[in-house]
Amino acid sequence: MTFDELALAITLKLIDKTGVREWHEPELRESITLAALEMAAALYTGSAMATSKTLVAAMDGTPAQISFADHANDFSPANNLEVGTPTDCQISLASVSNAAARQSAKVDLGATRGLLYSVRAAIEIAATPTAGNTVDFYWAPSGNATAGTANPGNVSGSDAAYTGYSSNLTATLPQLQYIGSMVCTAQATTTVQYAEVGTFMPRERYGSLVVVNNSGAAIHSDDVECNVVFDPIVPQGQAT
Repeated sequence: MTFDELALAITLKLIDKTGVREWHEPELRESITLAALEMAAALYTGSAMATSKTLVAAMDGTPAQISFADHANDFSPANNLEVGTPTDCQISLASVSNAAARQSAKVDLGATRGLLYSVRAAIEIAATPTAGNTVDFYWAPSGNATAGTANPGNVSGSDAAYTGYSSNLTATLPQLQYIGSMVCTAQATTTVQYAEVGTFMPRERYGSLVVVNNSGAAIHSDDVECNVVFDPIVPQGQAT
């Protein structure tokens, strides 16, 4: 059975189990598709197909890791989430206050990109966050390479504060693609909190990362440790 056949079989089983009929809801369709692809990739790992994650593109054509950080200024972490030679994307998270958000520059995932991406984050909070509060991560997909063109939710395609439309952040975020959240513990600086954020399927080749700080405290005033990485997950055929 090929990977595609296995993913299709799992998808049909999931639909049968859930009894889903609301096919007009894109988020529901995507959730089922993503779950099926993740399970298919896991079943193939170590057998006829492996899951390739953050391999070096120059060696085997696997898409590069994407690294979001303040590459232009002071990103110099003690514990680096980067693997290999990532594609750098600029975002400065310094001093992002509670209930505020920041958007990255627009990044090109590449003509050959990951089917799925596993997202990890390292965030340093300036004061003690509220345990159980979150830092939330969204993807603003775009089919256009130009920074300010064809972006959802009034995303600019440049490294800047993000407020949505007319400073209505909460109402605008549902126009973006939710990735996941880092659940905070009550640890203040100098503790850097590391977390697996989630797995998502990018809808377009281009896009921007949006980070929403709901931790209960501001992010640290420098960007030395702040880093978000997208690790490509690619079904990889193996000769038998």
